[in-house]
Amino acid sequence: MTRETFAAAMDLVRYYVRQGTQTELSLTGIGEAMLHPDFVEYATIAREVIGPQRMLTVTTNGLLLDEAMAAAIAPLHPSVFVSLHRPEKA
Repeated sequence: MTRETFAAAMDLVRYYVRQGTQTELSLTGIGEAMLHPDFVEYATIAREVIGPQRMLTVTTNGLLLDEAMAAAIAPLHPSVFVSLHRPEKA
């Protein structure tokens, strides 16, 4: 996802947060979100946009969720779900 696309998505999230209808945000889509070179930065921005009280979720296959990644995203207090779609890889 380009920065422009992500910024546009966050503009929409801000709108829905102000409307009171954005109760959580999932950084999950087609593919492995943690593969994006700016994943931690995007997750940080997402947390700032939704605030500390709303749930921020990430679904991952777990392959890139090492100690460094866990330490990088821990301050964001995400809910992390590990998919067992390909258990032979994980």
